[in-house]
Amino acid sequence: MKKYKNGYPGALFLMILSAFLSSCNQTKVAPPAAAGPVPDERQMGWHEMEQNAFIHFTINTFTDKEWGYGDESPALFNPTGLDPDQWVSVLKETGFKGLILTCKHHDGFSLWPTAYSDHSIKNSPRCCSSATPAPICAGAGTNAA
Repeated sequence: MKKYKNGYPGALFLMILSAFLSSCNQTKVAPPAAAGPVPDERQMGWHEMEQNAFIHFTINTFTDKEWGYGDESPALFNPTGLDPDQWVSVLKETGFKGLILTCKHHDGFSLWPTAYSDHSIKNSPRCCSSATPAPICAGAGTNAA
């Protein structure tokens, strides 16, 4: 039998292995409690939708301006060949789970016939269309907000 100067060479390895294996038997520790506000079920549902689309379809679409000032004639809002079902279908096919239509932007133009302003579709040739986002989205299995 060979004698080793500093003891058995595998002793250190066995000690480390033994420590590792004994640590594997430890019980699981529960995660700490939340330190701040926790989302409720509704908020988590919104978060889990993951991908939503914003559609900014307003008077600027017809003025070819990026920024409106609220002085545009509502008569300019006259979409022809409008197919919101196609928008929703494309969004759904590309993985979007929700749609948010901006119905009133900073320029004040409203996509509904509001009683509080003349700067709305009530003064456009397209007033009072029956196509609203909620039924369109419901038919396509997409959420409308």
